[in-house]
Amino acid sequence: MAEGDASSGDSGIAETTVKQEDSVNSNPSPPVENPSQGATAEKDLQVGTEDPTESLDQNLSESSGSDDGNQEDGPKTEVVLDPNVISENPAKTMDDSDSAATEKAKGSISPPKTNGKTVTGALSGSLLIQQTNVCKVIKGEIHNVLNVMRTDARYVSPLRFMEELPTDEHHPLLTQLRDLHRTLSEWELNHHNEQPKAKLYLPPFCAAVQGRDISASVTGAALHSIHKFMLYGFLANEGAGPYTNIAKTLLNCTFEESVVDPEEEELNGSATSQNHDDEQVVLKLLDLSALVVRCSSLELEPDIIVGLLDTCLHVSHRAKRASSLLKSAAADALRHIVLEVFSQPDLMKARVAILNKLASLLNPQKNAESYVVNSLTLVNIALETMNGDPSQEEINILQNDMCKFLLAWSTTHDLVILSLTMRVIFNLFQTIRNHLKIPLEVFLTSVHLRILEHSSNHEEREVALESLLEFCQEPALIKDLYLNYDCDVNCTNLYASICTTLGNSAAPGTFTERSVAVELDNTLSANSNPKGSLAQKAAIAAAEVPVNALNTLALEGLLTIVDSIARRCKNTPKGGKTEKRSSQKLNPEYTEEVEEAGIEKLTEEQVQERKKQKANLSKIATTFNTGKTKDWMKTGRELKLLDGTPESVARLLYKAPGLDKNKLGAYLGKGPEDAYPFEHKVRLAFVKYFDFTKESAFAQNLRLFLHKFRMPGEAQMIDRFMETFSKELYLQQTGVGSCVFKNADAVFILAFSTIMLNTDLHNPRYKGKRMTCDQFIKNNKGINSGEDLPEDLLTQVYTQIKETELQVQREIGDLMTHADAQDAENFRSAWSDLLSRKDVAEAAFTTPEDARKTMFQAGVHEKDMFIVIARPALKAISSSFVRSWDDTCVLQALQGLEQISRISIYFGLDRILNDVISFLLHQGREFITGCISLEYAGIDSGAPISPNPDSEDDETMSLVDTESPIPHALLKVRDYSMLPKKIDLAGTAAYRGLLTLNMGLRIVRMLFPRVKDAWPKLVGVLASLRDLRALPPGLSDLDDFADSDGNVLPLSEFAQESQRKLDEYYRGVTSRGSGGDQQAQSWFSLGIFGEEDENGNKPEPKLMNQSPNGVRLENSANAKLLREIGQKNEIEKLMVFGPNVKLPLLKQSISGILDSIGKYPVPGSPTYEQHSAFALELAVRALFANRERAGEIFPLFFAKFASVAEDINMESQVEGPFLVERIAITILRSVIHLYSVAALRPKLKASLFFIPAFPTDQFIGKIADRMACGLAIILRSMYFLFKSPEEWKFFGDSFDVLAQYAEGRLLVFDGMASTIEFAVPELPKGENEDIGIEEYEDLMEEKKTLSFAACAALQGVMFKFIYGSYKKDTTFALPAMVCIERTYKHMVKLLLIRQFNKDPDADLESVPDKDLWYRVAMAMYSVCAASDPKTSEEGLHTARRHMITSIFMEEIPDEKWRTLLNTMIGKQPPLTDMSSRVNTFSLIGQLMIRLFPIMTRRKQNWKDLTDITKNIILIADENLRAGKEGGKATRSMFVFTVKIVTELANQLSSPAFGGEKRYCAWASETFAKVLDKWGAAKGLTNRKKTDPGAAPEAAPEADGASPSKDATLVKGERDVTQLSGAV
Repeated sequence: MAEGDASSGDSGIAETTVKQEDSVNSNPSPPVENPSQGATAEKDLQVGTEDPTESLDQNLSESSGSDDGNQEDGPKTEVVLDPNVISENPAKTMDDSDSAATEKAKGSISPPKTNGKTVTGALSGSLLIQQTNVCKVIKGEIHNVLNVMRTDARYVSPLRFMEELPTDEHHPLLTQLRDLHRTLSEWELNHHNEQPKAKLYLPPFCAAVQGRDISASVTGAALHSIHKFMLYGFLANEGAGPYTNIAKTLLNCTFEESVVDPEEEELNGSATSQNHDDEQVVLKLLDLSALVVRCSSLELEPDIIVGLLDTCLHVSHRAKRASSLLKSAAADALRHIVLEVFSQPDLMKARVAILNKLASLLNPQKNAESYVVNSLTLVNIALETMNGDPSQEEINILQNDMCKFLLAWSTTHDLVILSLTMRVIFNLFQTIRNHLKIPLEVFLTSVHLRILEHSSNHEEREVALESLLEFCQEPALIKDLYLNYDCDVNCTNLYASICTTLGNSAAPGTFTERSVAVELDNTLSANSNPKGSLAQKAAIAAAEVPVNALNTLALEGLLTIVDSIARRCKNTPKGGKTEKRSSQKLNPEYTEEVEEAGIEKLTEEQVQERKKQKANLSKIATTFNTGKTKDWMKTGRELKLLDGTPESVARLLYKAPGLDKNKLGAYLGKGPEDAYPFEHKVRLAFVKYFDFTKESAFAQNLRLFLHKFRMPGEAQMIDRFMETFSKELYLQQTGVGSCVFKNADAVFILAFSTIMLNTDLHNPRYKGKRMTCDQFIKNNKGINSGEDLPEDLLTQVYTQIKETELQVQREIGDLMTHADAQDAENFRSAWSDLLSRKDVAEAAFTTPEDARKTMFQAGVHEKDMFIVIARPALKAISSSFVRSWDDTCVLQALQGLEQISRISIYFGLDRILNDVISFLLHQGREFITGCISLEYAGIDSGAPISPNPDSEDDETMSLVDTESPIPHALLKVRDYSMLPKKIDLAGTAAYRGLLTLNMGLRIVRMLFPRVKDAWPKLVGVLASLRDLRALPPGLSDLDDFADSDGNVLPLSEFAQESQRKLDEYYRGVTSRGSGGDQQAQSWFSLGIFGEEDENGNKPEPKLMNQSPNGVRLENSANAKLLREIGQKNEIEKLMVFGPNVKLPLLKQSISGILDSIGKYPVPGSPTYEQHSAFALELAVRALFANRERAGEIFPLFFAKFASVAEDINMESQVEGPFLVERIAITILRSVIHLYSVAALRPKLKASLFFIPAFPTDQFIGKIADRMACGLAIILRSMYFLFKSPEEWKFFGDSFDVLAQYAEGRLLVFDGMASTIEFAVPELPKGENEDIGIEEYEDLMEEKKTLSFAACAALQGVMFKFIYGSYKKDTTFALPAMVCIERTYKHMVKLLLIRQFNKDPDADLESVPDKDLWYRVAMAMYSVCAASDPKTSEEGLHTARRHMITSIFMEEIPDEKWRTLLNTMIGKQPPLTDMSSRVNTFSLIGQLMIRLFPIMTRRKQNWKDLTDITKNIILIADENLRAGKEGGKATRSMFVFTVKIVTELANQLSSPAFGGEKRYCAWASETFAKVLDKWGAAKGLTNRKKTDPGAAPEAAPEADGASPSKDATLVKGERDVTQLSGAV
């Protein structure tokens, strides 16, 4: 209360005791029998006065009749009163009999009926004592008053005992009382069975109360008597007269203040100087005032009731010296009066008067905070007890002054006032909800939400949350908020704002948790990441913040809203009966009528269309406020709100809420017209939406126009606006015949003048003298076409502008963001602007009674409401769930999650459902992770309590709770909404992870087709259960390749390393410290639970990185428990995707499983590789189980393979190698299983081609065995499906790479050899045996054979096996040669068949491909040159078949023969390999025997043949020398070399030899000479007798002779003598 606001008539407690003539109009005082009563002297009261000698005879009309808002100037006293206390004053001087009578009266007087309505009071009550005792009681009260008067000599003279005093010297009151006593005595004699009437015995007592010269003690005794008469029922059945007289008596009550010694007052202080009798009088007066109203409220005149209320108000609000006891008693009496009045619907006049008075008491400009508590309490009582529908007068008071002052008080920091203010707001809504659409929006937005979002005071936020929670708990209110505000184009999205604010308040991140708030916001902004649901991210971000009271209240509010939606979604399938609204009177299309109609008149579809329209307008407003004109115009056209015409633009700008008024003014004010013709037309169309005919006041019409936008300060723009306004106002008002203007120019001039006036009067920077009304009138003379406008009009304009500045209409949002939001005056002044909004739709709130009677099935509104609240609710519930350690709170969160899932199911909102499932499974996975770590720590059971497992904070020690019991009862519950009343909740918080796992798996099992985004979490749970060994073996194993003996290949290096990391992760090994100081530290430490030793000391905390014996526990109690949970929820069946599963569900499931692998490269998680590999295994099993539908499924895998292959860097080490290994294996397995499906071959082949993209040495070499095995299986089983050279090149290149590593070499060769053996027809093995083309074709028809390209690709690898290209390993040379021979023959047949089919008459060659033949020949020779005797021998035979016996040698060009011979000569085995040395020499000799008859006939070969012959002789010489010099060990080489050379010499010199005679003779002699050299020429047969030591003749020169025909070899001459020199 501001100093100096007190009325000058307010002077203390005594002021409550004076007459109140104004309050009761001219009603006289109660009639008294003594005519001298009115002439009694004034009583001088000093209780509560500052001057004890001051006589206070002010009348109550002088004090309470003044301005109700004025308060007493003095010290502020704050009194907090209990509104439930009813007239229990400890200082009340009522004897025990009075107390008993009071209680009996309250309980025995039944409320009467008036006009069919129940009323209170004792008018129809009964007498509480025997009728014969009434007079005795009254006479007793007479004696009581007389006894008090006897103590004061002013009333009873002591001379009466000395002399007879004249009657006229007696005090009039004394005479009246004695006369009454005699009258009553006579009454008893004459009217034994009758009760005296009140008019007989009340007047003396009333006179005692009203007499000014009566002391406080006498007045108190008289009041006590009246009070007793009422309590005893004396006035029952006497009508309203006695009560009216008593009430008027109370209003005119005066008494003389007690005189107090000034010295005592100075000594004890003013608080103790008040006479006890004076306080008792006031207390009794207050109590009696309330009692009178309670007993006769319907009969008393409204002015009297208000007068009594004023009396009490004076004591409680204005009496400066009143003690806290008196103020409390006055407040108590006020409550009784207000309660009684507002509970009676027939007391409308009194209710209106009291409401006006209460509203004025809330005016912050006239009432201080110390008094407003009482006022707010009274308002709450009035609203809570208001019976019947309020009148329009009451509604107006509540809507205007009451709400305006409440809004101002909402900025207080006094918690009591703030709480009471919010309670009044709630009660206002309860009372006149359908009349408070705009005020309620203002209150909830600018009070509750503003405090919650912007206040840093926790207590204030707690009060706001408590109030908001009451709104949330009101039946049907939440839906009404949604329908009335969120679906109204011109209102804020109030429901959405409440949900968002509650969500922010329930989750961490408010003021003291700013860092967590930032983390949470950043985490939630990444909602597009499928790996983390909203709930999960909120939980992780909030994990370290404890739950506080604000979080709990906000969570309760959200859960209440969710529950209100869930109640409408129970047990009815989607599409069930929903709420229907009648719209028969409205156009089904979306029209302006639909936009402004009340909700009850619209169908659900129309409401939703209106909401959609609101959303579209909001989008445009956002674009308008932030973008360019072309941007928002484009948006408007896209949303079909603009058609390009100025009219459509004008309508949009007029209707769209939230437009920036500065930008709107700037756009509408563009000019001139020739430069901005479109904007000019928009401005003209815009002004037409204003109705200037409803309001006759010019200033108000101008205010209406300027409310919509902020007019720019540029003069030219102002001119354009005023010109547009003037023309439209003149046009409209002329049309209705109410225009005082002669033309539009007059309007323009006055409008411009009014703008200038507004600036002059309200510009704070203007320091000059302000314009007066006369000046304004003078300035506007003659503007109306030369005439003056009416002076009244101009005066009205001046007054209205002076009182209220022309301003842009303030919006509700301004109260949230205004810089002076804490300024009460700013709030109060904004109220008129807010109430002036006329464009909102009609309110339609559901009464609590109707809400309880009607429960419609959930429909489109509830769905939209749920979508709005789902995000903040999930955010809040999940964060509270992980932070709270209260069992009940955790259970409530679980119930909320279950309700959200039920609602999601009902509305088919699978995304939200999957968010819930993801959170549940994520929490369950954390629990499983903790249990695994317990096993590694050697702990068998208990609830793991640890931070987020993915956290890198190594400073956090995690514990195990071994005390909390497992909540088995909750684990058995299938529906948390139907929990038994008595259920043990112990262990709920500790085992929350187990409960969420159980619930999550149950939802997944029941709603498997709806699991989409939650698949990664489900797979994570399954993978963690696999790590715990709690899955069935058939589900947990990873399929792998086996060798040719059926043994599964040993784990790769990658698999072992991945498992090691996983083990370390679960052991909890972390690195601490810096430098080289590292310490192993586990998650779990039992130090705080450790037992004391015999000396009472606790052992040092043990590092639990492993169990005491170093071995992980097997089959722990936790593992058994989780295995039971899995079996109960049939986990194994979840992963069975048989042919009966519909394709969309199958694709959805596999896609979800693959999504769990996440984005490659690998994130820094030790579980990633193992869990992703397991996920891949689950997915591929589903693929193989649906081979017929693989064409629809495999593309999902292909995308994942392609993504990984693309991200692998060939230049660096592969990240996550075990996962990549499993991908490679999966590709190979997929090809093995599915390549027979023609439609899949392109993608399968493309997948195979990904493998070469992997680094060779760093990756492929480590898994060469698996890749070789897989490719070998593919080759063997599907060789016939690979056709193109590109495909076979892939196989050749892949096998070539894999064969470089010892792990894959055998598997590569086995795969190739087995394929060749199976896929190449076997030919006769005899040297001279062969089959024709047709026979071979018949063999090829029997089974699929290798293509030419296939043979060529495989031969390329076989060649390398023969040559030892793979780490010089020639182990496979011999079998490789067999394969090469077989494939070569097959390739020859294929070429011959191709030639024959092309030209059946053509001659077919035995060697159709000379290059191929040559490569094979060289390979066979290489085998022949092998150091192993057996291999060399087989090579000799094979080479002989290939080079000699199976071909027409003349088909081979001489060049190739020369090259072959030179190569063979140049690649001789070492002399130590005697067998291979002899075999290669034998092969060369056999070739000479066959080739010389052919090649020597062509002289161009003689030079090369001469060199070849000389080189062969050198080889022979080396062999002979080595054999001779080596002794017995090398004797065989000497012998066989001699035999070969002898055979050569004899053949060449034979007359039957077909070669050129001279050359052959030279060659033969040359060989003979070498034999001569070593004394081994005994075997020569055709040699001419020459000197053995002579040199052989030179080789003959070419003379052009042609070879003879008889020397030509044909194919039939294969029986030519052979050299048989093989060892």
